[in-house]
Amino acid sequence: MSGGGSGALGTCARMCPRAEVLERRRTGEISRFERPPPSSASKDDDFSLAVKKYRRAAAGQGELNRSELRPPKVLLETLQHLFARVLPWRGCGFDWLGAEVRAASDGEAAHVAPEREQTDFLALYHFVSDRVRSVRKDLTVQRIEDASAIEMLEKSARFHILAGLRASQLLSPTQRREGDWSETLNEQQLASALAQLHELYRKHAVAADSSARASAGEFVAYDILLHIDDPRAVSFMLVKVPGDVRRSARVKRALALFVALQTQDFGGFLRRFARATALEKSLVLKHLPAVWRTAVQAMNKAFGKLDKFPLEELAEWLRLGDADAARALCRAMELHIETAPLATTSVSAPPDSREHVADTLPLAPVAAAFVRFKVAPLRAADMDDTAKQQLLAAAAQRIHRDELVGRVAACDVVLSGAGAADSDSE
Repeated sequence: MSGGGSGALGTCARMCPRAEVLERRRTGEISRFERPPPSSASKDDDFSLAVKKYRRAAAGQGELNRSELRPPKVLLETLQHLFARVLPWRGCGFDWLGAEVRAASDGEAAHVAPEREQTDFLALYHFVSDRVRSVRKDLTVQRIEDASAIEMLEKSARFHILAGLRASQLLSPTQRREGDWSETLNEQQLASALAQLHELYRKHAVAADSSARASAGEFVAYDILLHIDDPRAVSFMLVKVPGDVRRSARVKRALALFVALQTQDFGGFLRRFARATALEKSLVLKHLPAVWRTAVQAMNKAFGKLDKFPLEELAEWLRLGDADAARALCRAMELHIETAPLATTSVSAPPDSREHVADTLPLAPVAAAFVRFKVAPLRAADMDDTAKQQLLAAAAQRIHRDELVGRVAACDVVLSGAGAADSDSE
């Protein structure tokens, strides 16, 4: 398919038109992410590092200036710059591999102060999100619909999914409530990119261009999971998806999660969640509190007459990670936690011990925690927002720690889907 549907591609050869750089220099709007990092010996200046800002189309705007529009090659280079050079900016929440390397090489602490990392994460996110939106606007204005457009939209979608995961992990409930971060706006940008991808996948299917939609299953699965609580949206979406994409392992797994959530099959949902990729988990993360609440209500009904239920076992059933997370969930649902001592054990003292005070050395007493369910049904009200955000932060931390840290860099997740792919098992 042709690159520009209108036949009028832009001629701007830089990531940002020269006129905009000059104007932003004058007004002091050159971002710190558009300058070389303080520790860098780079000779780049803001003419080479500045990235075109997103601007809404002005009412009554005349004919577009082609010198301000970036052609596909420059747009691809712009995203490469944003995701490979800016996204891993030190101390801003996406440089986890860099932090590990620095800690191993010079003894630096792997993490900066939480408050600083939260603030810098938001600054970096807002910068990259704005510049990605500008790239997508240049795509739309020039009606670029070839394979390069698909590649750019796919990378943009992965960025917004990964940003949602990191926000769940890094930001406090206060920051999320007070508007520093908007999950709604992030998801709107993701949904918009996925909607554009659906249209391009359809057009390339008509054109029998199978190479351009090789990863369609990955992104249709993301769209299903993004709308997992909206059966009508998912049904409408699937009508337009080509049959071979619907039959892909990624889409089938997403649909299995969708069905499990809609039928309140919490056991099936959590089993499938455990087998999902990091980005797939990120999309359904916000639904876990409702799944956990429904599961605990069902278990209370089933086990309410028992004396008590082991907290470790509850954590395992609900895939909460550990007993501390299970304890937090039970407290949020006003369930009582008891600690009961187990039998005290001891070991024989070494035969050559010089301390003959006792024949045995007692071990520290071991205790187990139990949740006491209620005979009466649990109230159906949702848990409070603070408890919910704390549980989500812990879940996001487990996904980040177990599937990303030490395995793959953030830029590789976004640019190539590293860590987002699997063996195509359902």
